[in-house]
Amino acid sequence: MKNLCQAATFEQTIRLQISHQLGAGPLLVPLLEDLRVPHIVNEFCSNRSDVDTGTIVTGMVLNRLMAPKPLYRIEEWMQETAIPHLLSTSADKFNDEQTG
Repeated sequence: MKNLCQAATFEQTIRLQISHQLGAGPLLVPLLEDLRVPHIVNEFCSNRSDVDTGTIVTGMVLNRLMAPKPLYRIEEWMQETAIPHLLSTSADKFNDEQTG
């Protein structure tokens, strides 16, 4: 019985594991910050959103550099990557209403 409980706990733990693609994100995010991309964008563009425009632009630039596809469904792409963690925001902030 004890082994059965351990197996169930182990199986539940495995199901909770979430993997994200790192790609070049850990290298590109600091580079864009060193180039002051978010700061420069925020200096000239403001919004009333939960996420500042500089962060949104940084996410879009990362999308173009890491997955050069049309700029839509960024939220779905972000959910598969570690970018939201690197930008300290959630992937749902990069939906079409935010980036459009």
